[in-house]
Amino acid sequence: NIIRDPEEFLIEQTNKAKLNTFAQPAEWDDNDHLSQLPEDALREICAYLNRFDLSIVRRVNQTLHTCIDKCWSKMKKKRADKLTVYQ
Repeated sequence: NIIRDPEEFLIEQTNKAKLNTFAQPAEWDDNDHLSQLPEDALREICAYLNRFDLSIVRRVNQTLHTCIDKCWSKMKKKRADKLTVYQ
């Protein structure tokens, strides 16, 4: 089972979400696009990134990292019982 690069995974999930919501790329704010992903995609991304050392995760674009943190916090409030703490 090949472990994919976290950044590649994020791009893949983002593109899936764009297709799923029929949004045109131009309608997306690149600095905040993860906040527009469906909750299941966010949960999958967070679970995936949690498998990596934080130093690896931090190699992902800092803006994405900030957005992941924001989305993670929002998700934790909604489903605190099902998420692993990310810090």
